[in-house]
Amino acid sequence: MRTIIGIVGSDRKARLRLMRELSSRLESEGYSVILVFHHRDIDETNASSTLVVNTLDSSIFIKANFKLTINDLKRLLPSKWCLMLVDGYKVAPYIVAATSKYDVDEFGPQSLAITPLSNDLMEFTAPLRDKIMAIERVAEVIHEVLIGDIMKILMQKDCGECGFKSCRDLAEAIAKGEDTPLRCVKRRENVRLMVDGDLIQLNPFTSKMLVQVISSLLSILKGVPRSFNKVIVEINLD
Repeated sequence: MRTIIGIVGSDRKARLRLMRELSSRLESEGYSVILVFHHRDIDETNASSTLVVNTLDSSIFIKANFKLTINDLKRLLPSKWCLMLVDGYKVAPYIVAATSKYDVDEFGPQSLAITPLSNDLMEFTAPLRDKIMAIERVAEVIHEVLIGDIMKILMQKDCGECGFKSCRDLAEAIAKGEDTPLRCVKRRENVRLMVDGDLIQLNPFTSKMLVQVISSLLSILKGVPRSFNKVIVEINLD
């Protein structure tokens, strides 16, 4: 359970500085933040596949001198909801650490926000002034994306049966690791996949495929009724 935000720009030091500042601000509000970036200073004599993980309070800094995909990183993440700020990741929604006109032109139009890290950029950012933001405002934008991702998997009925006044209140608790989406009693899922206690979000196609595969396997097993409504499968890989 995670929200991924890319941090882009032509100056690596500027990107990392912005990542750390955003992380510090969001951590102070109670959110778990993971910073992901490639570490380029590891001694060449080290093994070719070296992964260095440094922890600082609630943050995890992951540095690697080999190609590490987002799917690889998912195995390292905690079961509670976390925010990943990924250096140079242009696929997810991203923030621009702008130090040049190139950054504004190349990344600005599709970005969530632009943080000018040079006074010389103000004349070039005029056409995108609605996206120009200081660190404080960028943190607020990221917070809204984080809550928005969680709200997508809740029923958004504001029924109060979960014990919270609204779905957004529950989303805030989930974002801070104080609760999980399972608290939403109105959520109805045809397939619920848990891996090591972590609820895995499935899209409709994947859910349908799992139902079809399991149903097909059950149809050829002796002792299984022809008609059934609920199936529980538990797999231990140890």
